[in-house]
Amino acid sequence: MKISKIKKLNNGKYKIKFDDMSEITTYDEVILNENLLLNKLVDEEKLHQILEQTVFYSNYNKILKYAISKTRSENEIDKYIEKNNLNDKKDEIKKKLKEINLVNDSIYLKSFVYDKVNLSTDGPYKIINNLKEQNIDGVYEVNKYEEEFDRKLEKLMKKKIQLNKNKSKNMLKQKLVNYFMELGYEKEKICYYFDNNYVENQDIIQKEYDKLYKKYSLIKSNKELNFFINSKLYAKGFSKEDIEKIRKWLFTFLFYWIIIFVI
Repeated sequence: MKISKIKKLNNGKYKIKFDDMSEITTYDEVILNENLLLNKLVDEEKLHQILEQTVFYSNYNKILKYAISKTRSENEIDKYIEKNNLNDKKDEIKKKLKEINLVNDSIYLKSFVYDKVNLSTDGPYKIINNLKEQNIDGVYEVNKYEEEFDRKLEKLMKKKIQLNKNKSKNMLKQKLVNYFMELGYEKEKICYYFDNNYVENQDIIQKEYDKLYKKYSLIKSNKELNFFINSKLYAKGFSKEDIEKIRKWLFTFLFYWIIIFVI
């Protein structure tokens, strides 16, 4: 069998036409490897080699495209190969990609941790667990960024505290401890930065008290109302001291206006 024509296609592939009217679509690497530009005669053995290499480079190019779209771990490459049934010559393809550092877990580790530290709110434990899923031990690399994690946690904590409009200190702390632990931060550090940055906001309990008073003052007696409001505020995490402060403030406020009215 003899090659009658080699035509370049738009997608980077080549179409080889034979004198028996058969044809094969392949890659430039195959043409060069088999010296098809000079040696036009193709026997059964050479045809088998052409077809085998065509499959190899078809799989290789698909995996290559996936690998260069973003930094990939070896585990991600393996899963992609398995999912897309590209197992033929898998080890050979991976070796070729490793030679050009497109499969390199050391590079992946550094890139992954750097991006997570600088472009996400994730904490160290979450990042380490993400890396474990890729069969990569990231503890040492993540620990390099301890100061950055501390600064990020404190910054995020301040923002969350400032956004609080209706939660007591205890309720807010519980919520933020759960929130930041899910993000992968250490409970001890979460509590430390909360306690160091929390500023009591008397307006919060005042608003909660006013809301309850307005809603139930017309349907409950004074004694029932006080007990009811107290229990509701306790349930929201406000302390006895918080409630006493607001009562004293209200008593002073009312007493002041009564004096003015009498005078």
